[in-house]
Amino acid sequence: MISDERLKQAVHEAAEALDRSLPDPEACTYEPSPEFKARIQALIREMGEKRERKERRRRLAHRAACLAIAVVACGGCFLGSNAQAREGLWGWIRDSFEGSQNYSFQSTPIPSGDLPAYTMDVPEEYHYVADQSIQSAEYAALTYENDAGNILALDYQYETENSSGSLSVFADEEDVQKVTVNGVSADLYVGENEDSTSIIVWMDPETTALLSVTGDLPADELLALAETVRPVK
Repeated sequence: MISDERLKQAVHEAAEALDRSLPDPEACTYEPSPEFKARIQALIREMGEKRERKERRRRLAHRAACLAIAVVACGGCFLGSNAQAREGLWGWIRDSFEGSQNYSFQSTPIPSGDLPAYTMDVPEEYHYVADQSIQSAEYAALTYENDAGNILALDYQYETENSSGSLSVFADEEDVQKVTVNGVSADLYVGENEDSTSIIVWMDPETTALLSVTGDLPADELLALAETVRPVK
């Protein structure tokens, strides 16, 4: 019968023999095939795109939650931060404070009732994302996404006897670009890079609804999309 000590010695000798049979690590080189490199790069891109889509969904879920809790919205018949200039005026005003642009309503709230909803001409490749959207008679956050994970969103809100809200856009005063949406004054905030979303905000002077369109689009395309926003009677 072979003793335990003899077995241990045999295992040790076999391990040493195997180790001696292996080439010097410094002499070992490996060059992946072009096909393997391409598959790895594609996998890295796919993982990055999945992370970006997840982050975009997280941001939109946070936006929808804020709208539901605080009735957050965007406005557009705007003035700056001069308090005296705002006296006697109505609508949504914008104040700049410590790196953020803050919108609030300055007028008597309108009665609750039969308030128009809003829609826009969403490109065919985008689909509605119900679990990232909310909608009621007085406010809504509607989210759309394409197969690449790009996001479009339409938000609107009314300041009524039963609802109140505000919006903060994290941008400096000099980042605000003045544009018009169908002849109405609006504020445009362009994303810092291709991975950032842009937003345009304004007010419908006929209904006093606060409106905003957010998207992973160039500024001119986002503005063109905003001009398709209209009330649904």
